Amino acid sequence: MNASVIENASVIENAGLAILVDALPFRRAGLANILAQWVFTEGLTLKAISLEELRIAEFQNPQIYILNVGGDCMSDDRLVAALQCLRTRSPTIPVAVFSDSVDAAIVRFACSAGVDAYIPTNLEPPTALKALSFVISGGKFFPPESLFSSAPSVVREKSENSNGTLHLTQRQNDIIEALKFGHSNKIIARRLNIAEATVKIHIRQIMRKLGVQNRTQIALAMISSDVRGAGPLARAP
Repeated sequence: MNASVIENASVIENAGLAILVDALPFRRAGLANILAQWVFTEGLTLKAISLEELRIAEFQNPQIYILNVGGDCMSDDRLVAALQCLRTRSPTIPVAVFSDSVDAAIVRFACSAGVDAYIPTNLEPPTALKALSFVISGGKFFPPESLFSSAPSVVREKSENSNGTLHLTQRQNDIIEALKFGHSNKIIARRLNIAEATVKIHIRQIMRKLGVQNRTQIALAMISSDVRGAGPLARAP
């Protein structure tokens, strides 16, 4: 079953909108097709518009803005204006950028401009869609190669050494799966039937093993690298 895609309407009256913004019609239609099943699964309606339409359109209950820039530079005046428009109009609504570039400086520029996700188009579609779900749940997504470029990490060492191994317990894998979906420590503790303080201890241990600084970086590393958790979050016996 396909999601509903709305085109060329100035006022949208629909709960739960995913708004795709792209300057090029053909490219916009292609990404809309990729997003169709995802928005249906998330219970959203997809609205695909141009940069020009963004300036005049009004939306009720947007859940996420997806700005597809392709090979254009993020510092382009039109794209900067679009980001400023989104941040001014809906400061609490997440903004995800799709881009052909993985240049660390461009990723940092996007981050400083207030985007919540920078998704390179060299990712496989299932990974990119999983990143969007993570962002909707309150997380942030940036390419690990730029995220970890300033300091060595266990994740990078493993990718450079085929014999590298991360020794994570089943409980730590369960917690990582929960972090991917943006769950709080309290929710994780309740679902795993453990104390919240125990969750905090596990998260600190996971950060040390991965060589990262916070829970968001844990989730990014596990979603985007070849390091994977063992399975879905489940109640411990």
